[in-house]
Amino acid sequence: MTQEYFNQYFPIWMNEVNTIVYNETGFNCDELPDQFYADNFEAGMNPNDMALYVLYEYNGRRDQNISNLP
Repeated sequence: MTQEYFNQYFPIWMNEVNTIVYNETGFNCDELPDQFYADNFEAGMNPNDMALYVLYEYNGRRDQNISNLP
C-alpha cells in the first residue's frame, strides 16, 4: 500500500468507523482506548468489522469496570 493511497483513503475509512462507534456509544474513537486502526486498514479490514471490534472492546471494558464496583 502506498503512502498516497493511505493518506487518501484512511481518513475516509476512519470516519466510517468513528461514525458507527459514536452512534453506538456516544464516544468518538479518540476518546476510547487505542486500537490498531492503521494496521487493520492496511490489512483490508472493512469499517464495519473494525467498529464491531472497537465496540466489543468497549463493552468488555465497561462490563469489567461495572463488575469491579463494590
